[in-house]
Amino acid sequence: MVAAATTPRWITWLLFAVMIATVPVPFFMFVVAGLLPVIVIASLLNTGVWGFKLFTALHVVIYGPLFYILARWLARRLSALPPGARALAVLACVVAGLVLTLLPVYGVGHNVWEPVNLYRMLQRGRG
Repeated sequence: MVAAATTPRWITWLLFAVMIATVPVPFFMFVVAGLLPVIVIASLLNTGVWGFKLFTALHVVIYGPLFYILARWLARRLSALPPGARALAVLACVVAGLVLTLLPVYGVGHNVWEPVNLYRMLQRGRG
């Protein structure tokens, strides 16, 4: 079962999903600056005027394929490892992505923004 779950294709899509959901990328719009994961940037497509939506979509179009290419490259490198080590390496990448969400590196704001972890930022978005 572990060998089937660590094929290069499976690893690519898993790492791609982790990167899309956790890796902070620069998001700039006039004086608004911040670091957000692509999934949060994509959720902003439902807000704002058409120019903001277009700018937001541009971020998704650029970062999405970039993360896929990076995930594919990393999956090829990890696939060269023996099956047990491969599974541990993939698990380490996923855990690293999840730990990243706990660090205060995300945020958005005018000129100055307070860095928070992803959970706090998502919590602010609801309230």
